[in-house]
Amino acid sequence: MKLCLKHQRMRSDAANHRITITQFRIEQAGRRRGCPQCEDINRKLKAQGALNRAVKNGTVKRPDVCSKCNQPSPRAIEGHHTDYARPLDVVWLCQPCHRDEHNNHEKEMK
Repeated sequence: MKLCLKHQRMRSDAANHRITITQFRIEQAGRRRGCPQCEDINRKLKAQGALNRAVKNGTVKRPDVCSKCNQPSPRAIEGHHTDYARPLDVVWLCQPCHRDEHNNHEKEMK
């Protein structure tokens, strides 16, 4: 299970004995109950894994052109999830367009 930065620090602190094992276990129990950051990370990883498996077994075909700029990409076309609850519903973008999409989304969130 992937951890958010807060929980990565907690794991590191426990390993370096800066906090007690009991404190670490209490924090881990809280994470299992629902740290929003950890849940978001895991939802994202599950969606990426489902898409990768679908591409690998042929259920989903990766196109050769970007759906935003319609240019064939010398690099890999990447799937951009707009909703992690629908892991196979992606927009296929070249790397520059995918990076722009994430940068635009971050600007909207601010």
